[in-house]
Amino acid sequence: MNPAVTIVLPVHNAQRTLRSSLLGLMELAETTGHRIQVAVVDDGSTDATYEVACELASEFPQLQVLRQPYQRGLGAALEQVRTRLGVTDVVAHSGVGEIDHQELALLLTAGNERRDA
Repeated sequence: MNPAVTIVLPVHNAQRTLRSSLLGLMELAETTGHRIQVAVVDDGSTDATYEVACELASEFPQLQVLRQPYQRGLGAALEQVRTRLGVTDVVAHSGVGEIDHQELALLLTAGNERRDA
């Protein structure tokens, strides 16, 4: 089986879109056969983003939820993932806009091809 890929999602006030984004990632893992760990970093949200993420984490053990008390951006989110989860190699979403699941699938496939060469 493929080694786990850690995807970092810094999110801010994403309560309305987070569920569908994360379910799409879980489906991507299932359909591509990739082991995916997702680190959601709530970046100081003032809505129920953190609660939605925690609810989904109870359903999906490969989902980790971290929280920053105020908006600090991608760099701080990556540092938190590195220190709290011990992960250094990640695929990071910018936190702006929606995740393109097709593009991510291509990226994961390309990564496997490079490892197999």
